[in-house]
Amino acid sequence: MIPVKRVVWERKHNGEIFSVAEYKDLLLSVQSKQFTNRLEASDSGTVLRIRELRLEDSDIYKELITLTNSTIKTVFFNLTVYEPVPVPNIEIEGVINSTTWCNFTLHCSVPSNVSSGSVSWLYRYEGSEYQHYTGRSTVEISLPSMTDNMELLCLVQNPGDKNNQSVNAQDICQYAVQSDEHSGK
Repeated sequence: MIPVKRVVWERKHNGEIFSVAEYKDLLLSVQSKQFTNRLEASDSGTVLRIRELRLEDSDIYKELITLTNSTIKTVFFNLTVYEPVPVPNIEIEGVINSTTWCNFTLHCSVPSNVSSGSVSWLYRYEGSEYQHYTGRSTVEISLPSMTDNMELLCLVQNPGDKNNQSVNAQDICQYAVQSDEHSGK
């Protein structure tokens, strides 16, 4: 394998090319203030690690590797940084519990200032694995009153992160019965 003489890292942002860093003589020289104290190089400068990723780091990066025989290899990287996904909020609406059925609506959401990615619902009965329920943020549930305890989980995810929140159907239905008893219904 031919040794590396020099590596230059660049990024293309809004059509312009900016120098990010240069690795030469075993030293990494950071050439962009945006990356001060956040870069480290390994493997003769051919691997560049960006610490503490920020949304504005998302871009197309170009690596120019110059070997000692003057051969130049060019490699492009597309870096996309995603926001962390917050814990979703579950709203419970319209609980109607009779002696035979329990009906309610669940709505899953995240704060509006967050690009949440996708929302989906999963469910499982006690001791079983989660199964996909729907890819919508709102679900309408209708269960026989004597059913096994069903857990419903709202999953919010983007390609970089995921988070969830769950509720138990039995708890929702029991709360509705207790509320009815206390209100005299």
